Amino acid sequence: MGPKLEAAEETVAEGLARARDLVGAEERVARLKARWDAYRAQRDGFAHYTVYGAGADLAAFVDDVSTLEGLYDAVVGLIDPANHGPLTFA
Repeated sequence: MGPKLEAAEETVAEGLARARDLVGAEERVARLKARWDAYRAQRDGFAHYTVYGAGADLAAFVDDVSTLEGLYDAVVGLIDPANHGPLTFA
């Protein structure tokens, strides 16, 4: 699961960089960027994406994955709305 979560984080980061150029989406991109920055600040590396890291604090792991899911779906929907369905986090 760790590599998939890492890939989702890369997609969010790259998607936010691409979204900066979208006309009329400045406010939405700014809000997503703020959520992304808060997510990255509260999490320490990828250690919690391991069995031991997730098991050490399962509630925090679930919260992190849920936050990442929301960010991923929002960013993919913003940068590629035509393909949003097949590219959702799940």
